[in-house]
Amino acid sequence: MLQYKANLNPFSPYALAAHPDYIDFLLAYQKFHVFIEVWNAATLAFQEAKKRGVSASELRLRFQAIGHAAKEASCAEFCFMALSPDGVKRLSAQILRVTMRSACNATGGPVPVEFQDDEKISGGISEAWKALHYEIHEAVNKPARKMVRLMSTCPQYVDEFTHENE
Repeated sequence: MLQYKANLNPFSPYALAAHPDYIDFLLAYQKFHVFIEVWNAATLAFQEAKKRGVSASELRLRFQAIGHAAKEASCAEFCFMALSPDGVKRLSAQILRVTMRSACNATGGPVPVEFQDDEKISGGISEAWKALHYEIHEAVNKPARKMVRLMSTCPQYVDEFTHENE
């Protein structure tokens, strides 16, 4: 039963034990997911504060929280993309772009050029998250020949088959 449940969720402790080479990849995904959610929460808090008519200083603090969350989400996405196969990269980039456009629309600011595209996410953002989760599950269950391990300084590519023979 535990193995069956582990197969359903690549983030369970049992799945992580079964795929220890993917811990960095899965942790990078979780960090990306958390910071996107923090960014969305900061955007919603800004919108609510603006509706309530709070002071300019409080509104400025809420705006700064959006900027901080955006920076953290972008860094998390960079690390996550360094560890990800192409399908995962495409979906995470879509999620980041939609989140950026949403935050810019909420604050009334211009959308940065690199986030201005006409690509629509079919089914909305929740469908993109589902598709991303599915792609991650596929990546974990179909190991690639080349892996990336996240070191304390920067991502480093490692060919695990050559490395084992040394």
